[in-house]
Amino acid sequence: VKKPRDPQTVETEIAELEKQAGELSNQMAMPEVARDITKLVEANDAYEKAQARLAELYDEWERAEAATSSVKKKTSRR
Repeated sequence: VKKPRDPQTVETEIAELEKQAGELSNQMAMPEVARDITKLVEANDAYEKAQARLAELYDEWERAEAATSSVKKKTSRR
C-alpha cells in the first residue's frame, strides 16, 4: 500500500497545474490560436490532460488530508 504524499506537496502541484490550465484556457481564447485548428487542438489536448490530472490530484489531496487528520486524532488521544 502506497503511503499518501504530504497534503502541502499535493497542494503545490495543484496550484501549478491550475495556473497552467488557466494559461491554456487563455491561449485557446486568443484569435490567432482559435483560427489555427492545429494550435487549437494542441492547446485543447493539453488543457484536457491538465484537467484530468487535476481531478486525480484533488482526490489524492482529500486522501492525504484524511490520513493526516486521522494521524493527528490518534496522536492527540494519547
